[in-house]
Amino acid sequence: MFRSKVFEPTLTGIPYLIFIEGLKSAVTKAAYTFALQKYMKYLKIDNANDLLKYQDNPKFIQNQIIDYLISLKNPPTSLRYATRSQYLAAILTFYDLNEVVLNKKKIYRYLGEEERPIENRGYTTEEIAKLLEVCDERVKALILLLASTGVRIRAIVDLKLQDLVNIPTYDLYQVKVYSDSNQSYFTFS
Repeated sequence: MFRSKVFEPTLTGIPYLIFIEGLKSAVTKAAYTFALQKYMKYLKIDNANDLLKYQDNPKFIQNQIIDYLISLKNPPTSLRYATRSQYLAAILTFYDLNEVVLNKKKIYRYLGEEERPIENRGYTTEEIAKLLEVCDERVKALILLLASTGVRIRAIVDLKLQDLVNIPTYDLYQVKVYSDSNQSYFTFS
């Protein structure tokens, strides 16, 4: 049985290096790289250098971006506004940093409207209790840490043991979130 080769764009070359080094945060680098790869897959381009193939024709590039945005809004993709917006930010940043001037005002018109947000609310104590009933000890610790500190789940990945400091006077822990970043902060659990 033959397997079809999975199309994976290559993110190398000077244009990609200019793009990635122009970003500050490691999280932004990862998210923008992912978004740029998605765009390249859509265009069936396997090398980041090829994104600048038509740099002398910015209208052509604009139309490619607009077609991509329209495809993200419609089935089968149908991505949410926030995701489309992040993908667009990555694409526009790539072209900005590689000095391709695009009509952003026109491009943003095709981003679509922001959907009415889903009501955000905290979990009730009953909902947390139900989750804790079916979890092992590791997941219980994770759920309780998230519930008591309010940190994003992505922040948990970067936590180290040294980021937790016991404060016996108050019977709690001080948690340093994003400790390796200039955006670090403290919370308590």
